[in-house]
Amino acid sequence: TQQSQPGNNTSSSSPTVQGGWVYFQGTDNKLWRMKTDGSAQNQIGGNTTSSTPFVTSDDWVYFQGTDNKLWKVKNDGTGQQQIGGNTTKARPFVTSDGWVWFQGTDNKLWKVKNDGTQQSQPGNNTSSSSPTVQGSLVYFQGTDNKLWQMNTDGSGQVNLGSNTTASTPAATADSVYFQGTDQALWRYFLG
Repeated sequence: TQQSQPGNNTSSSSPTVQGGWVYFQGTDNKLWRMKTDGSAQNQIGGNTTSSTPFVTSDDWVYFQGTDNKLWKVKNDGTGQQQIGGNTTKARPFVTSDGWVWFQGTDNKLWKVKNDGTQQSQPGNNTSSSSPTVQGSLVYFQGTDNKLWQMNTDGSGQVNLGSNTTASTPAATADSVYFQGTDQALWRYFLG
């Protein structure tokens, strides 16, 4: 009943909310942040992005640049670096222990430490969208459009319920939510 348009902004992708701030890709492709009430808006480090940013609790913003490079920058615009010289096609996913999961521009599913070391391609998988990590499991849309689950070390891979998906899945401790290739919104119970 109290809908508003904070800061009168427009966005080209989903926003991310972290620590009282909203981070988003503007329709100008600039990487923006603003307070949840629309105040204190600023462009982070003069950056541009091609997808939704991922923000961690320690104030790092991970994003796909408009140059398709995989970047991280502090939310005040300092400390920017390209992670391991990598490029990406979509939003990265960052775990609390410092792993960055992403779909490479080669469509391979990669993970790398946030300092650019220890890069690997778990399970030699390919992906058509951003992965999602929940605990010790990663969920992703394969290039075959199957909904995959595997351990973060690449073992134990299964096609959940023989399902197919058209986008990035969302996971909780007991369920995986996904857009089926039939355009229906589905929930797969893990328990």
